[in-house]
Amino acid sequence: MPRLSRLKDELSFVRGNLLVLIVSWVFFRFVGSMVYPYESLYLEALGASAFIIGLLGAISTLALFFSRLVGGYLADKYGRRDLIVAMTFGVALSYAFYALAPDWKLVAIGMVVANLCLVYQPALQAITADSIPPEKRGLGYALANVIPGISALFSPFVARALIYRYGFVEGMRAAYWITVAGCLMAALTRAFFLEETLKEKAKRDVKGREADAERAKGLHGHIVHKYI
Repeated sequence: MPRLSRLKDELSFVRGNLLVLIVSWVFFRFVGSMVYPYESLYLEALGASAFIIGLLGAISTLALFFSRLVGGYLADKYGRRDLIVAMTFGVALSYAFYALAPDWKLVAIGMVVANLCLVYQPALQAITADSIPPEKRGLGYALANVIPGISALFSPFVARALIYRYGFVEGMRAAYWITVAGCLMAALTRAFFLEETLKEKAKRDVKGREADAERAKGLHGHIVHKYI
């Protein structure tokens, strides 16, 4: 019992935003690990050559590069939550392009849209850091990575079952529709339960500056009184 109580105390910080993010990552990791290993094969089955597959990877990386730069600015300027929620819905809907694609060209559009929607990644990293106490940050990040990974253990079996039942292309279409649903669940989880952290931090900073000003004023008065 003492050990259980100590463990409960150690993990008591896993609540609020951190818990919301972990739950949303469980959805993402499950569906992501189901489709990502087969993405190149899916593109090939839809008519993409090896050169096209490589080119799409490069374009997606470039889109992600620019979206992260913009996302960092937006996260600090306008806050984290709204950007994360809106763009998580965008990522979810981008996978509909994969599921509906008659050829690789529509998948290419979905890839670019998904990477542009990842403009929220800097905000996600910031809100994660904001939501973990500094003294628990190492354990917090470890849990945020390990717990969602558990759900990913079962993903390949689901993908294999879909491909076995419907054939490769149709099985992957079904997997991508499941991905849309899983990402929407993650987006809804964030929309209902995620809370902004930038405003609270800004309020604390303002209060801190006001307190510093009051202390400085008091110190100034003390110095003046001393030397009059």
